[in-house]
Amino acid sequence: MRFTVSFILALVAFPLAARAETDGGTPSGGASPVLTPAELRRHDAALRAQILRETQADTDARIRRAKDELRDEMRAEMASSGVTPQEFEQIPAQKPHLQLLELDGYFRLRPNLYENLWLGWTSPDPRGYYFFPKQYVNTDGKTMLSSDMRFRVEPTINVSEGIRIRSQIDVFDNLVLGSTPAGGYGDLAAGQTYPSSYGPTTAFSGSQVPPNQVQGLYPSSIEAKRAWAEITTPIGELRLGRMGNHWGLGMNYNDGNCLDCDYGNTVDRILFIGKIMGFYLIPMIDFVTAGPLYNIYTNDPLGQPIAIDHALGSYEYSIVAARKDTDEELHKKLDDGKSSTNYGLYFTYRNQDHDALGYGSNPAQQAVYNQTTAGVYAPPNTPAANGGLSLPPGMIDARNANFFVPDAWFRWQTKRARFEAEAVYVNGNFDYEDSADVVHPIYVSQYGGAFQSEYHFLSDGSLTLGLEGGLASPGQEPGFGNHPERGSVSNAPQAGVIDGPQFYCPTGAGLCPQNAITNFTFNRDYHVDMILWREIIGGVTSAWYGKPSIKYNLTEGLDVSLGVIYSQAFQADNTPGGHRPLGVEGDAGIHYLTDDGFVATLDYGILLPFAGLGEVVPGALGGFVNPGVAQAIRVLLGVKY
Repeated sequence: MRFTVSFILALVAFPLAARAETDGGTPSGGASPVLTPAELRRHDAALRAQILRETQADTDARIRRAKDELRDEMRAEMASSGVTPQEFEQIPAQKPHLQLLELDGYFRLRPNLYENLWLGWTSPDPRGYYFFPKQYVNTDGKTMLSSDMRFRVEPTINVSEGIRIRSQIDVFDNLVLGSTPAGGYGDLAAGQTYPSSYGPTTAFSGSQVPPNQVQGLYPSSIEAKRAWAEITTPIGELRLGRMGNHWGLGMNYNDGNCLDCDYGNTVDRILFIGKIMGFYLIPMIDFVTAGPLYNIYTNDPLGQPIAIDHALGSYEYSIVAARKDTDEELHKKLDDGKSSTNYGLYFTYRNQDHDALGYGSNPAQQAVYNQTTAGVYAPPNTPAANGGLSLPPGMIDARNANFFVPDAWFRWQTKRARFEAEAVYVNGNFDYEDSADVVHPIYVSQYGGAFQSEYHFLSDGSLTLGLEGGLASPGQEPGFGNHPERGSVSNAPQAGVIDGPQFYCPTGAGLCPQNAITNFTFNRDYHVDMILWREIIGGVTSAWYGKPSIKYNLTEGLDVSLGVIYSQAFQADNTPGGHRPLGVEGDAGIHYLTDDGFVATLDYGILLPFAGLGEVVPGALGGFVNPGVAQAIRVLLGVKY
């Protein structure tokens, strides 16, 4: 505004002064003195200098705003809570200038040092597991050093001003440095050979080979993870394809787009984004599983895969109703000293009638479904007793699954303060058929919630105090519940286990002694700490936690932080040590972010475990062993573009 006023004054003053010089009098014929040519030049130079100063000030302010927004975005992406849900990306009010190809993404390198993550246990739990894998050679060793890298590319192809195709591609996705040496793996003493171009042991390796050349051990060098189209219409935006799914804090649905994330929810989805009077209305259909496919990869006349039976598929129907400010609206409110209040509900219904056992997870059973023999496909109309696809008995189970998931989110924010919370409830049921063909109804009732709050002190807001916490409903069986694949649901529960199934149905029993799954699990990309929940247990479940924190910005782009996390189980039976207190963890870090996208962070964590993580030693001479202290150092070096 100052620039506009000065420019208008200059336009008005210059002709009047020139006119005064020409007429030999004042511009209005009054008694004002006539400007001499030298005075006129000085006056003109002063106006131009003022315009230049104000223009430069306006430009500097815009640059500072852009730098601050970039740093805020990068800081947000370093945290699980800061990723903007894809459903709420702003639909432009006007069509932007068309740029055919846009590239976003990042490169990261993460060295990690871990100390005693198995907490000093002397023997595994009753199911044969430790909290964390132990070393092979020095079984009493406590220190692990591992470094990994990822190059993420997120291209956008703007087909037209209203149609875009977006994707996400990872190159060397979490590739461990040194994990694919071009060396020999053979046991020469047993008479095995190795390629002549390689040495007799990996110590002779002079190069690394692409991960896809190490069959069955690593993912491909290039992993195409997501691809979807966005079509802008006069009434909203249509999106279809394989895309990320994120909501609220990311506690339940998290797309894993933060710089330090590893997982992420990816969905095959069709959705429509509509906005009415500031409210988003987003109906969605997700294709959870398609079931067995008509194998198209060998001798297939159709040239495309086909899901054989839609009754074996699982589908999800959702709707989001939310009030959420766009980034531009939020910044304007905060700059004007106003508050922003946003909220919404993400409601989901998921169902599945029948289930193809092992399909998609068990390669041997998947081969049976696809009717393959030595890799050659036999069409589904191959003669069989039923005149169609022949499957061994017992491979198709009636599932009758129905799940209802309301997920509520709320955020209140001012220039100095923010409070954000999310709560989710999962209710439903499904049928479990045991090996004796007895069907058992299993019920699901889970709840979870989390909140984050922060306040910025000092005149420039450089000191931030935070408080956050969360809870996840407990399970009814021993173990935390993040790894239900450990053990069998038909075996009796065992005290002292770290994890395992969360319902109990003995084979042939009329009723299941425990027929409800009640433990809720946070998304693994929602980072609460460095050690306990992120590395050892694998996600908050069957417990609650509280975390006060402090952060101070030393200068632009450089800050230090400290957080203390206390965690406790709801039920002692869920812990291997038989006690509810789990531990106190302290996490400290220093983080450096530059204007051009370079990120460097150094974080240190120390876990003081309590009796809930202790080891119960079985046998006549058994007893209780207190867990040992665990530590971790994590470095992240990256470039965001």
